[in-house]
Amino acid sequence: EGGWALELIDLQNPCGEQDNWAAAEASAGGTPGTLNSINANKPDVTGPKLEAAVPNGLQQVELLFNEKLNTDLSTIAVTLTPDVGITSLTLQKPALTRLIVSLASPLQPRQLYQVGVSNLRDCAGNLIQQDFAQSTFALPEEADSLDLVINEVLFNPRVGGYDYVEIFNRSEKFINLFNWRIASRENGVLQNAVAITVSRLIAP
Repeated sequence: EGGWALELIDLQNPCGEQDNWAAAEASAGGTPGTLNSINANKPDVTGPKLEAAVPNGLQQVELLFNEKLNTDLSTIAVTLTPDVGITSLTLQKPALTRLIVSLASPLQPRQLYQVGVSNLRDCAGNLIQQDFAQSTFALPEEADSLDLVINEVLFNPRVGGYDYVEIFNRSEKFINLFNWRIASRENGVLQNAVAITVSRLIAP
């Protein structure tokens, strides 16, 4: 009744992070001094994936990856289109899943950028594949009145369906919906507000 120990599944895969840990299956709740009860072969055989590129000010872009990266950045190549020049690459510690790209020139508003990465390896040494090495981003601007238009609201979907709000960006800006809120209204009072907690860029 004292709980269960957390055990490492594959001792040869220290780069596995949270996917390489699970609760012990031993009846005693743990296996101190002996082989882990969930010991198994669980190697990392896939390369990292670039999940998003997010501007951080005018002269920095954060590249977000799905797993811990190799700390050797000497062979990495990062390209930006349109080219604004790159001055340095820094791996953010301690997670090692974010690559900070410092730029020689400031990003321009209302410009879509494409970023690509090559020769990048994860913690286990797997090389990134080109299908997962590109992303796009833009410098977001503050929305003004009538920049965004709600086209449709579905609030009573069929069984198995979803509520949704369809939004159209009628401006020339790239607008980030992070921290925007969706709420219901009753007797003129907003209720049940739900915030958007991830960056969602709406293109013009």
